[in-house]
Amino acid sequence: MLIDKPYLSVNKQITKLKSQGLSVRRTSHVIDVLRTHSYYSFVNGYCDLLVKSKSPRVFKSGASFTELEAIYNFDTCFRRFLFPQILYIEEKIKAKCISEYCGEKVSGSYVNNMNKYLDINSYDTLNLVKTNAATNLISDFNKAINSNINNKNAAFVHAQNNYGYVPFWVLSTNLSFGQISKFYECLKYDIREKIAKIYKLSEKDLRTALKILNNIRNCCAHNNRVYIASIPPIFSPTIGLSGYTINVDKPCDHKFGSVLFVLKFLLSKSKFDKLIVELGKELTILKRKLKTIRIQDVLLKMGITPNMVKNFNILIK
Repeated sequence: MLIDKPYLSVNKQITKLKSQGLSVRRTSHVIDVLRTHSYYSFVNGYCDLLVKSKSPRVFKSGASFTELEAIYNFDTCFRRFLFPQILYIEEKIKAKCISEYCGEKVSGSYVNNMNKYLDINSYDTLNLVKTNAATNLISDFNKAINSNINNKNAAFVHAQNNYGYVPFWVLSTNLSFGQISKFYECLKYDIREKIAKIYKLSEKDLRTALKILNNIRNCCAHNNRVYIASIPPIFSPTIGLSGYTINVDKPCDHKFGSVLFVLKFLLSKSKFDKLIVELGKELTILKRKLKTIRIQDVLLKMGITPNMVKNFNILIK
């Protein structure tokens, strides 16, 4: 049986929030916010920490729209800073995959030249699962090539007309981060290991890192919540090669905190330090606007432990 769920006007949305115990002042400002943002993504997306009961929803005593907006602004501002860092990693990973896969012999000819990336023998086929993954990857590559040629992508058309095939470095310009991650995972072990060592990671660590990063990248790209995003698990209690290993705090698994461990390895020290400074700055702004909950509650929700705050030098004033 279908239940009618009527759309509520902004005024009715405010009435509903008040009936649930949320303190709403500066009504004109609240109206502007709710007209700008979807009620579902704004209220339902960021009220978790402020409610004491979800069904029916009842806000904690003293919870205010100001706090709700502060949590939203924290997530939005940090997400906008985080996204370019992930895009930087994405481009770097693409470049490493291209150079290490294609390679170069002393003679100057490419190890994997022409369109070998469409050959199943170019990939890890040690078992049926890996073979199926490589087969699906090649299918995706063929679809991407045909789509770009049919849509008159100049680089693809030029390559096809002049060389009779599309080089991988041309194809890679039109691949998503998820596809590049799958490409890395399908590569033969020795190439995966060589790329991973650049980041002082094992190939298993890098496979996991790329899955985590792809997840958070999609959250950023689609303006979804980052601070409480559900992240693929790290599994291992440590990450990194011998001499560069760091311990992973268990409470951060499946949560945003695990992203910090990944970024620690995939970003340069200067870029990572800037990211941590920005995170600390946004957490400080949020802390000063919270009345009902503590900043520690936010950190717990994010999977950022006191140990991580200390070790990553996250300064919250």
